[in-house]
Amino acid sequence: MNPASFSIRTEPSDPLALSGDVVGRPVAANSDPAYCSDWITKWLSRCEKEHPRCQRPIITSRTTNIEPHKSEYSDDAPLPPRLIEVGSSTSKTLSLRETRGMRGRYCALSYSWGRSKSFKTSKATYQERLRGFALDDLPTTIRDAIRLTRALQFQFIWVDALCIVQDDKLDWAENSAIMDQIYGFATITIAASLCDDKWHSLYRKRNQPQSIRISSLSNTKSRIKPERGVMTISRRDGVFSDIFMAAPLASRAWTLQEWLLSRRTVHITSEQIFWECQERGFGEDGSSFDQSFSSRVFLPPAGISPKPDLTQMLSRWKGVVDAYSQRKLFATSDKLPALAGLAHQFQQLTDASYLAGMWREEMPLGLLWTVQTSSLVETGRSAPEWRAPSWSWASIDGAVHCDGYQGLVLMASPGPTLEQLEIVASEITLKNEANPFGEVTKAVLRVRGKAQRLRRKPQRLQHRTTSGRSGSVPLGYSMQSGKGGVTFDNEATERGDVPEEFSCLLVDKRVDDEGELMSAFLVIEEVPGALFDLKQWSSSIQFEVIAMCWLGEITVHIGNTFCKAINNLKAGPTTMDDEGAFFTAIRYERLAFVLGTPIE
Repeated sequence: MNPASFSIRTEPSDPLALSGDVVGRPVAANSDPAYCSDWITKWLSRCEKEHPRCQRPIITSRTTNIEPHKSEYSDDAPLPPRLIEVGSSTSKTLSLRETRGMRGRYCALSYSWGRSKSFKTSKATYQERLRGFALDDLPTTIRDAIRLTRALQFQFIWVDALCIVQDDKLDWAENSAIMDQIYGFATITIAASLCDDKWHSLYRKRNQPQSIRISSLSNTKSRIKPERGVMTISRRDGVFSDIFMAAPLASRAWTLQEWLLSRRTVHITSEQIFWECQERGFGEDGSSFDQSFSSRVFLPPAGISPKPDLTQMLSRWKGVVDAYSQRKLFATSDKLPALAGLAHQFQQLTDASYLAGMWREEMPLGLLWTVQTSSLVETGRSAPEWRAPSWSWASIDGAVHCDGYQGLVLMASPGPTLEQLEIVASEITLKNEANPFGEVTKAVLRVRGKAQRLRRKPQRLQHRTTSGRSGSVPLGYSMQSGKGGVTFDNEATERGDVPEEFSCLLVDKRVDDEGELMSAFLVIEEVPGALFDLKQWSSSIQFEVIAMCWLGEITVHIGNTFCKAINNLKAGPTTMDDEGAFFTAIRYERLAFVLGTPIE
C-alpha cells in the first residue's frame, strides 16, 4: 500500500502565504474557459519570457523541409495544412480553413475519440466544413476546447477529426506522417486528460477531498510581529505524474506521441489544471515539478545540440515503445501510424533505418523483445489481422518490454560477443508511400546464423501453483531462478498449443562476468513459404515469431550435429544457389526467445 499524500494550501493573501511558509493554493471547485485561460495565459507568458528552450518546437529546421529563418519560433510557426478558425467569443459558427503556407500561432487538441465517430470531416462534408458549421453541433470535448481557444485569444485550433479528411486514405496518411510538425509547432496543446471520449466536458465539478483548517503563526525573519494565518490540509490523489497516469487520456495510444511531441501541454484533469513545458511544470495548486519524461525522450532539438548518441537514442526509443504498448487503440491497424510522428523525429535526429516499429541499427539484439507479464498490463497476443511481421513488437496487442536482454547484458558486465545473428537484408513494403512510418503490407528480414532443430518434453512445460492448480506454463512463467525461463508472445501458445518440435535460432552469444556462456535465441516454428540454408550452422530464414523463451529447464533432444538435425525438417521444394547450396522452402514463425546455455 502506498503512503498517504497530503496537500497544504492557503489563500494568496494569507500571512502564511505572504511569508512563504505555505506555497500551496486552493483549487476552485469548478472551472470554465475564462478561469482556465487566466491560468494558461499566466503560465504561457512566463514560459515565453523565461524558457528559451520552449520557444523552439521539438522539431527544427533539421527535421522538416520548412525554411529555417523564423519558422522555428512559436510566434511565426508554419501552420498545418488545415485548421479550425474559431471566430469571436460570441460567434455561433466556425469554419475549416486551408492555410496554404500561412504562419502564425495555433492550439492543438489531444483527446480521446471514443468509439463514436460522429461529426468528422469527410469527402462529402469537406466543402460544408469550409463554408462553416455550428459550434453547438460539435461533440462536447471539442466544443469546450474551441471555447478555451477563444478565451486564450488564439485564432486557430487543430483537431484531427475536423482537419483530416477521414475517409480519404491519402490525406489521412499524409497528415499522420506529419504529427511531429503539427504538435511540435503548436504554441499550446490542450490535453483533455479527464475525458474518456469526446462527449465529456472539460469543465465540471472538481474532486474536492475532505479537509481540515488549522490556524498557525507565520514565520518571519523581520522585526514585524508574526501574524496568524489559516491553512487547509487535505488528502490528495498524488503528484502530477500520478494524476496524469491515472487520467483516461493516458490510456490511449495516439495521445502518447501528441504529448511527447508538444512543447507546451495544458493538462485539464479532474483535480486541477497542470502546465507542462520543456523546462518546468506547474499546478493550479501552486505545485511545481521538473521537466518530465516528455522533454527528455529524444534530447534537445537538433540544431541546438550535437547529433545525439545513437545507443542512447535507441534505448530511449525502447522506453517509448514499452510505454506505448501499454496503451489502447480503437483501430488496431493504427499500431504503426499512431507512432509515426515520433518515428519520423527519431529518424531525422539519427539517420537510422526504420523497420516496422524497429530500427536496422538495433539489430539483431532488437529482435529480443518480450511481452510484459505483470498483472497491471494487458496480456500479449497476436493482432487479429496481420499488420506487422512477427519479429516486430508491433505484431502484438498488449504490453511489451524491448530492453530485457540488453539490460541483463549490461548488468552482467559481459565480455566480447562471441557470435551474433547476421542480418543479411530487410525489405519493407508500405501500404501508402505518403507515410514511410505508417502501415506496412509486407516486411521481410533475412538472417544468417546458427539454427538447430529441437524437441521438447511436454511434462517439462507443466507447472503446479501453490493453490494446487496445474497446466501448461503460463505467459511469462520462469521455470528456474536466475537466467532462465519462458515468455510466450501469444495467449494461444500459453494455453499449451506449443509444437512438439521447432527450430532454435542463435541471436547472441557472449561470456558473462562470471566467465559463463550467456546466449540468446529465438525459437521459431515453420510455416509455408521461405528459404532455409542447408549449410551447416547457417541459415537464411524468413520467419514469423510466436514467442520469446528463456532457456531454463526446458529439455531438448537434438542430433549430434546440425546436419543430422536438419534431415528431420519437413521436406519441401528445393533450389540451388550460386554457391551450390541447397535450400528448402520453409518459413518460420517465432515461438520463443531463449536465454541460457548455448546449443552445441
